[in-house]
Amino acid sequence: MRLPILAYSFFVIAFASCGPGEGRSEIRSGGSFIDRLVAAAASGSHVDFSEANGDDWDSVFVFNPYASVDTIYAALGYRWDGAVHSNISHEDAFSLIVFTKGGKVASAYQKDRSHGDFAQLGPWVVYGRDSAVFAPTLDSTGGKEWTVFHPVAVSSAK
Repeated sequence: MRLPILAYSFFVIAFASCGPGEGRSEIRSGGSFIDRLVAAAASGSHVDFSEANGDDWDSVFVFNPYASVDTIYAALGYRWDGAVHSNISHEDAFSLIVFTKGGKVASAYQKDRSHGDFAQLGPWVVYGRDSAVFAPTLDSTGGKEWTVFHPVAVSSAK
C-alpha cells in the first residue's frame, strides 16, 4: 500500500510543478475591454487603456500579426505559455494585447483587426499605464477604408 501512495504523491507533485509559465496564459477575445476598443473605433473617440481595462497592470504590449513566439518571449523577458497558444505567429486577423504587472502577464486579449487595427505600429510596441492612449483614424490605403489606432500624447487625449 505504501508504494501506490508514494507513486500518487510523485505524480501530484510532478503535475503541480508543470503549470503554466509565468503569468496568466488565458487569452480572451471578448469582454468589456474589447467592447471599448470596438466602440472607440466606431465613434472615432480616444481610448485610454487605463480606463478601458480595469485590471491591475503597469505595462501593455501590443504584438501584431506574425509576431514570432521568440519575439514575444524576448519582449516580455520570459517564456509565456500564452505566446504559443495565441497562434499569432501564423495569423493576420488579430493583434495580441498583453497587460503585465511587475513583469508577469496580468491579462491578454486577441483583438480582431477589422474593428480597429494596431498593425501599423510595427511588429510590437510597449506602453506604460499612463501613456497607453490611442485615437482611431480612417486609412484608405489599398482602396479600402480601415480604422487604425495611433498613440496620442497623453496631455492632448484628456
